[in-house]
Amino acid sequence: MATVHIAAAKEAKTKSEVSGQTSTVHTSLFRHIFSSEMPPSEHAVERLTKEAEVLLGAGTVSTGRTLDFISYYVLADRNIRRRLEEELNEVMADYPRITPKLVELEKLDYFKALIKEGLRYVDITGPVISLANRNIPTASAMELCTDSLVVLQTRPSSTRNGRYRKV
Repeated sequence: MATVHIAAAKEAKTKSEVSGQTSTVHTSLFRHIFSSEMPPSEHAVERLTKEAEVLLGAGTVSTGRTLDFISYYVLADRNIRRRLEEELNEVMADYPRITPKLVELEKLDYFKALIKEGLRYVDITGPVISLANRNIPTASAMELCTDSLVVLQTRPSSTRNGRYRKV
């Protein structure tokens, strides 16, 4: 599907150059690329199709992983599920006849908290990796050599349920 859209965008750009008229068709990322000052070598349909796959994958993998994580804990813990159901009862009363608006869902504190915690806890960015620069101070008895690989974990290493005691 991306290939068809990209080829159509490229063809529309070519037609507009020949006719001297700008296209009235809806705009898209790829139509902007063809209208940009990027070199023509960057406009290959095959190359842009691969870029489209990366864009699509980047959006779906992180969203899917977060929803997967939240869904597991809602289904695995009766207390979480019960509290969420209680909060959603009123706003979802007429569903599917009436779909709740985003504004209504944003007013639900527990629902928002579940989503925020899911986003916070799911490691979608991975660890931060860098090379130690020459001015790294020593910490206790350890000293890093120049150009040592440094990995900063963005969340706890273990996410096993029950790993941490409840306070």
